[in-house]
Amino acid sequence: VIGISLDQEKDRKALENFLTANHIPWPQHFDGKHWDSEFAVKNGVKSIPAAFLFDQAGKLVTKNGRGRKLRDEVEWLLGREPVQNR
Repeated sequence: VIGISLDQEKDRKALENFLTANHIPWPQHFDGKHWDSEFAVKNGVKSIPAAFLFDQAGKLVTKNGRGRKLRDEVEWLLGREPVQNR
């Protein structure tokens, strides 16, 4: 898991406080560019939250991974049969 922040530079401290207060352990990418963030532009992010799943080689698997679908995709990437098929 990697968080991609679309906050503005002026909100850096608020983001840091949120991460600390909510015990968010995974790394965060922050460039302060808001909607002009390279990741957002490159991947067509139009609203947040957005969830992207990439494989081990960095290839995009899905932009719509949520709930059971996300779990099954992760299991498939880890080489395990999805839960629904067991």
